[in-house]
Order: sequence, then C-alpha cells, then structure tokens
Amino acid sequence: MSIEISEDDADHKIYRAFIDSSGNIILGMENFYQSDEYSATIAKYDSSGIQLYEYNIENAVFGQLILDEENNPYYSFLIYKDQLRNYKIGRLAENGEPLWEDNLDGDNNADFDCNIGEPDALILDNEKQELSFAGIKLCSLEGDEKKGVLLKAKRKLSGETLDNGEIIISYPYLIMEIDFDQDKNIYVFGDDFSEEGLAINKYSTQTGLELWQWKESEYQDAPDYNVVPYLTAFNKLYMAGELGFFKGLLSQGRVKPFYSIYDENGNLECENRLELLPIYNARVDNIIVSSEKDVYLFTEIVKRTPTKSATDGTGSEGNDDNPSEGCGC
Repeated sequence: MSIEISEDDADHKIYRAFIDSSGNIILGMENFYQSDEYSATIAKYDSSGIQLYEYNIENAVFGQLILDEENNPYYSFLIYKDQLRNYKIGRLAENGEPLWEDNLDGDNNADFDCNIGEPDALILDNEKQELSFAGIKLCSLEGDEKKGVLLKAKRKLSGETLDNGEIIISYPYLIMEIDFDQDKNIYVFGDDFSEEGLAINKYSTQTGLELWQWKESEYQDAPDYNVVPYLTAFNKLYMAGELGFFKGLLSQGRVKPFYSIYDENGNLECENRLELLPIYNARVDNIIVSSEKDVYLFTEIVKRTPTKSATDGTGSEGNDDNPSEGCGC
C-alpha cells in the first residue's frame, strides 16, 4: 500500500504519522509552496491509501498531533498572519471538520529568533479526559530584556475550558523544546550558546513555579561533553550525549556516548558511559525508552585517528574505557 501526496507547486514535510485500530493512517504535515506561502494539514487515509479527509490551515506551522484511546485526533498549530501570532488547539470529528477549536493568543512582539522550530507540547490524559497544551507566548533575547513567557491551556476532551494561563521562564535563552511529564509539569529545554550552554527547567503547571533546573555549565567534572538528545518518560528526564576530548572531528580525540537519568525532583538516579573499544569514537543521534524502561541509543561510530594534539591534558590519548564513576544503570 502506498499513499501519494502531491501538489505541483508544493513540498510536504510529515511530522506525525499514526495507524489507528481500523488500519487507517493519519498524518500531520506542513506544506511549502513556490509562492512562499505555507500551511499545516491533518489528513486521514484508509488502508488502501484513499484519502478520507484533509483539514488544512493556511499560514500555519504544524505543532502536535495525538490520538486518544478511540482514535480521535487532537492537534496544535501556530498561525502567522499580518504579523499576528496565535495558536490553535482542537479536536477533529470523524469527517475531518473541527469538533471544537480554540484560539490561544501569543504575543505579537515576540522575538521569533529566540526559539528553534516553534516548539510546543500537547498531552492527553485519557483517565481524566483532559488535554493540556504549552507553547511560547513571549520571548526576547535582546540586550538586558531577556525574558520568556509560556502559554498554558487545559481542556476537557469534549472542548470545555478548564484552564488558561502563563508561566514566567526564569532561564529564557534560545528555546529548543517544550515537553510535559506524566504529572503535566512542563520542561523547557534552552541554550544560550555561551559558557552557560544548555539549561533544562521544570515548572509546575498548577503554580507556575520553577521546580528545578539543570545547567550544562555545572555538569559534574567531565573535561568536555555534548548533550543533544533528551526526553521525558515515566516522570523522569533521560539525557544522552558524548563525554570526552573533542578536537573538531569525531575521528579525533576520545569521544564516548553516555546517558543520564534524573528523577522528578532533579536528582541524578544513574549515569552510564557506554563501553567502546579504544579505536572508536561515537556520537549520539537519538535516545528512546521502551515500555520496559530499557534505554536505547542511536549512535554514529567512526574509527579514531589519534593526533598529538588530541590529548586529555595529561599527554595521553584518553583511552579510558571504564564506566563512569558513581552510579550505573
């Protein structure tokens, strides 16, 4: 079975794909036209590839798409029009029309360069029959006016409003990702691309207070490191990256993958540096956690090319392959 998505003047990027219990395929995507216009689409196809419906919003950036236990789709879009910036969240009916849809106002003076990819977050609670949303209302990186505000919303799955509000971000650098944990607390991942580097803040959705913060600049005593993939699962924060001695190229220095797990209070539960033969270096591309809580790292492995300059500060090549000190997992 194949699905053809084609328009003569458009390119398409698929962000989400689901197969429901009836074998239907539901896609969330963005469309980019030669006229420099763009739109966001949710489309449903049957098991033979025939389109059942298409819901399209002009001037929209695709946000999130999730399904409830009955395969009903819930979505978020970010709308840019006439220098206005607003979110849409909603639920589609069986015919592809909105069963309900709400507009959430952003800040039209926001600095659009203060984030990567316009991140937002959407989470379902099937037991409570609730939908929670978080997005960027305001952020600015100009001069001494660094500030950030998150927009939060909660709806019943039937559309009734339970909450609208804001959360002040205490570390408002370049916002890279927003995520929920199982308790609906919000994680904000940001980077100022300076000595401070990556920061992860956790906020209470109910009170708006910061619960804890992790800063790359305070990360243990590794001589050099890189943290890129991270996710939340089982009310924990999973982080992965590389530890070692970076000399520009992955084939130089000594670079080994690691992952760390932090509990809901920001305490380090465990850290594991992957065993790697001394002739290889590796970079982490992604991390996933199974339903059994097993951790999988997707890595790029290259053969090392030792150089005299690729040392650990003691004149050696940094060939230590022992597990990291402290806890293991």
